[in-house]
Amino acid sequence: MTISLNVKNFDASEYLAPYEPKRVRRPIYLKFNENTCPLEADSQESVLASGFRAFARLALRMNVKDFLALGTGNGLDALGAIEIFDLDSVTITDVLPEIVAAARENVELHLEPGTKVKIYDYVGSLLSCIPAEQKFSLIYENLPVLQKPQDVDLKEGINSTIFFDREQGEVPEILDSYLLGSHYLCLQQAYERLYPGGGVITGISGRVPLEIVFNLHQTCGYTPELIVFDVKIQSAPETILPGYSQVEEEKNIEFKYYATEAIAIVEAARREGLEGQEILNAVKSDIEHYAMSAKEAWHQVRKGKKIAQGEWMVFGKR
Repeated sequence: MTISLNVKNFDASEYLAPYEPKRVRRPIYLKFNENTCPLEADSQESVLASGFRAFARLALRMNVKDFLALGTGNGLDALGAIEIFDLDSVTITDVLPEIVAAARENVELHLEPGTKVKIYDYVGSLLSCIPAEQKFSLIYENLPVLQKPQDVDLKEGINSTIFFDREQGEVPEILDSYLLGSHYLCLQQAYERLYPGGGVITGISGRVPLEIVFNLHQTCGYTPELIVFDVKIQSAPETILPGYSQVEEEKNIEFKYYATEAIAIVEAARREGLEGQEILNAVKSDIEHYAMSAKEAWHQVRKGKKIAQGEWMVFGKR
């Protein structure tokens, strides 16, 4: 089983359009290879739009100097951090050397002359590939959560951006049921790598209840806060939904998806200046009318309909 991609270059300028150009030059043309996860043509449909809003909110109250983009993919998350924070260093990791090499090149090619930021890159899973003495002000992770099937090779295509190899440690049962193993192991490893007052941004689908995501952070010793909430079109539903439907049946739990009408409700609330927990409180009852399980979402997709999913950006402070 292989998911392949043949994209050479992508204009990602729109992703950083809301942020004043200071350290990252425009336009932003990212180089991709067959292992790099594609970006959505519409930046607002991407998880990175939520991630960058999370960066911007934290930049107002944190002095972030050393940033880690864990599982960077194409390197755009690192470029966003360089633009939004005044960094001394940025570290990027991913599980394949081809991905890391392309990401580093994407970062280096788009730094304005005179931008003084050290770039470190490592190949490996989670934080095990990073020297133990290296610490961070902020870690950003939006890791894959689906258990790798036996017939999947993580080195082929973009498989490593969708599937996670669970042969890395034990996970509490409730978190494992909601497919949070990669996030749990990441948070466990990250705690001692953070400076006091630092933290981790966990980018995770709103299909998982927020109280479970908060429990994830609290179990690992963090104080969680919802800093960004959004609802977006579910990308690659034919790949994602069957696995979640199967987990619902096997674990007797329910994930949450939405009809696309929920997107406009959240967008309207954001135009009023709301974000994070405030925006969730304002729209929760309205978007609940459009909620559905993974099983029902998969049924709707097979009928040719688009489906939306929530997106949490939870900041866990050490």
